[in-house]
Amino acid sequence: MKQHFVTRRFHAKHAAMIFLMACACLMCLLTICPKPADAASSKNVLRTSLSKRNHGAGWTQDGETVSYILPSGKKAVGFRKIGRYWYHFDKSGTLSTGWFTVKSRRYFAKKTGTVGKTYGALRTGFRKVDGVYYFFNTTGKKGVVGSQRTGWIIAGRHRYYYHPDGTKASGLTAIGRKLFYFSETGALKYRGRLVTGWKTIDGKKYYFRPTGKTGTIGAAYRSQKVKIKKKYYRFDAEGALITNVAKSASANTAPVASVVSNEVFIETIGALAHADMQQSGVLASVTTAQAILESASGTSVLAIYAGNLFGMKATLSGNNWTSAWSGATYKKQTLEYMNNSFVSVYADFRKYESWAQSVADHSAYLTGAQKSKGVLRYTGLAGEKDYKKAASIIKAGGYATDPGYVAKLCSLIERYNLTRFD
Repeated sequence: MKQHFVTRRFHAKHAAMIFLMACACLMCLLTICPKPADAASSKNVLRTSLSKRNHGAGWTQDGETVSYILPSGKKAVGFRKIGRYWYHFDKSGTLSTGWFTVKSRRYFAKKTGTVGKTYGALRTGFRKVDGVYYFFNTTGKKGVVGSQRTGWIIAGRHRYYYHPDGTKASGLTAIGRKLFYFSETGALKYRGRLVTGWKTIDGKKYYFRPTGKTGTIGAAYRSQKVKIKKKYYRFDAEGALITNVAKSASANTAPVASVVSNEVFIETIGALAHADMQQSGVLASVTTAQAILESASGTSVLAIYAGNLFGMKATLSGNNWTSAWSGATYKKQTLEYMNNSFVSVYADFRKYESWAQSVADHSAYLTGAQKSKGVLRYTGLAGEKDYKKAASIIKAGGYATDPGYVAKLCSLIERYNLTRFD
């Protein structure tokens, strides 16, 4: 009994010692190990880590130089969409503003606004820049969106045309072989819009097609007779309405001849060419065909106001020949083929007192012009009786560059039976 009591007391003492040792160990652990971080501390650590990883990223400005730093720490270059807007950075990483060109495309980036928002953003849509409205692409891949569009532009109910150099068409404008008119007055936003219907320009009346596809609508009628609202009108080669105006005091605007019908023109020129043939030896049928083709049957500006049926310029390749031409000239705008496109230029053309004088000077040129000293340009033309051979000699001599010139002359001769004048 006593021993049992002693054993139980020993066990209790032993348990107490174990308990005290455990408590001591626990205290040691609490002293050595810090308290775990709470949830807020964990978030702070994560934010700090992200901040260190993206140190300096975003928009940066040094004076007037603006750049965008990528998460990698490098500056953005080229086209980049940041937020809602597209921007462009040059090779050094500087934000582009104002007009700039990349790979032949023109762009305009805003020069005002807040950095990181509209400042430097590429303009899109129909926008005013330096007092002129331009159109910039609103959609497309990188480098296309924001680029200025050229050529025909349709904005709302209006049409505009921008030349390849980006300038806006205004006034009378030749595009290809067609003539258009773009408004020069009115609200700033609509200046340069394509005009259709009747329009008086510098005292001359024009009619611009009111319908058609893009590139045809708005084109002036030229060298043709047109029915407009149940009435017929004739327009010259420059698109101006032809009227039988009495001679005026102005040497450059007074008409030399009145407009006549195609039939009357052919009979008139055929008779003049027949009389000339007796002196020059140039077939009357060929001369008449050339007059029909090159003067639009007498309706061209040169035929009416300068009596010039063949587009004879004041100087032709430095050639001089005996002629009744008095030396008078008529300056007019004409289309010349240069650098693979037609451009509008002013040139001096010969002005004659009558169509008869024009026919005589033309034949004198064909029979007297020289290719080199002592060598005629159109050898064999005088006296040639075959109109096909005569037309070929004229073409071979360099009179025309049109590869179909001979065929056109022969077609006119056969259609109107012009050999009757030979």
